[in-house]
This record gives sequence, structure tokens and C-alpha cells, in this order.
Amino acid sequence: MLDLFTWPVVAFALALVYWVSTMARAKKAVPGLEDFVDRLVAEKGMTGLDPEVLAQVKHDLLDRVEDRINALIVEKLPPESLEDFERLLDGGDEKEIQAFCQTQIPDLDQKIAAELLAFRQTYLNP
Repeated sequence: MLDLFTWPVVAFALALVYWVSTMARAKKAVPGLEDFVDRLVAEKGMTGLDPEVLAQVKHDLLDRVEDRINALIVEKLPPESLEDFERLLDGGDEKEIQAFCQTQIPDLDQKIAAELLAFRQTYLNP
């Protein structure tokens, strides 16, 4: 059960994940993730599916990958930078947000790569 202190943190994290996910979808592509999903589908041997079904599978996979990355960012962001990040989300642009995350989360690119590898492993070897 969540206490009065934990609830606002959880609510903020959920709002953050929703916002980042919405921002990514609005752009239509997160750099490299669509290629990653295409490779996963090919490795899974699903390229022969009906085009509509294949498009839905790719869309669902992309959503799942984005959710994993968003959760990683929320988990790794230092608690003392949450207020600054929240202000940036309210008024900053995507490049500012990316720069902030890169600055606040050491080795963010490597952590995202590790998360993608873990996702790949789970997806291909359930």
C-alpha cells in the first residue's frame, strides 16, 4: 500500500512515462528504435505475416520498447533532479530534455543499450 509520501512520487513517475511516450509517438519515430523493432520481427521469423498484422505487431513492440526506456529513465534519474526535470518537461523542448537526461544519468546510452539487449533476449527467448 502506498503511503502519503510515496503516492506523489509514483504519480509523477507515471505522468513522466506517459509524457515521454506521448512525445515519442508524436514524432512518429524514436531514432533507431524502429530499426531495432524491424530486426526483432525478422529474427523472430514474423516477416511473412499479413501486412496489417505485421504493422500492428511492430507498433506494439515499439510501444513496449519505449515503455522500457521510459521506465529506465525514471528509475535512473537522481531524486534531487526531479523538480528540475518536471520544470523542463513543462517548458523545454525535446533537445533540452535529452541533454538533461544525458547530464543527469551517467552512461545513459550504455544503459539504454543494455535495456534493449535485455528486451531482445526476453522477446526472442521467452
